[in-house]
Amino acid sequence: MKRAFLFFLLIFGVSLRFYGVDWSLPNLFHPDETRLLYAVNDLEPNHWNPKFFAYGSLPIYLLKIAQLSAETAAQWLGKRPPRVDFFLTGRMISALFGSLTLLLLYRFGKRFFSERVGLLSLAFLSLTVLHIQLSHFLTVDVMLTFFVLLAVYCAARLVESPDKFRFSVLSGAATGLALATKVSAAPLFGVLALAHLLALFASRQAA
Repeated sequence: MKRAFLFFLLIFGVSLRFYGVDWSLPNLFHPDETRLLYAVNDLEPNHWNPKFFAYGSLPIYLLKIAQLSAETAAQWLGKRPPRVDFFLTGRMISALFGSLTLLLLYRFGKRFFSERVGLLSLAFLSLTVLHIQLSHFLTVDVMLTFFVLLAVYCAARLVESPDKFRFSVLSGAATGLALATKVSAAPLFGVLALAHLLALFASRQAA
């Protein structure tokens, strides 16, 4: 029963994030979508400086790779992708990270609290209007949320798990990816430091 409910919530939440992801195109109503296009277009194969640092470089690089992949595929098919495809691809990336956040939040709640908490967390986030809305924009907010949650999850696992090295590396990598998405993730350094201190204390207590 719980597994069926989990499956239903995941399908429902993912559907809300991908449904209508092409809304308003080719018209754009979020200024950051256009600004990201400028930053991506400033990148060249031999010059990967976006010259734009209001956001981190990771989303810009991901979008550039997606753009180059689309252009390569279009050339192979003998077509040239329209400008709209860039925004649709970027919105699909946002929807994907929004969907992954649902699964990660469920895993977080189940691991550190209970199956019921995991399911309730998943249900609430599935219906969170702001998260659904941001999953329909070519912006970095949903991607940032995913990496922040991943960093906190790995930091918590670091404290409780006997495999300290593994989760130390994973929590550090997730923190780096969050910072590479947006510098406002900097407070994660405090979480990371605290997790390592608690892990060291737990190791000494066990010894």
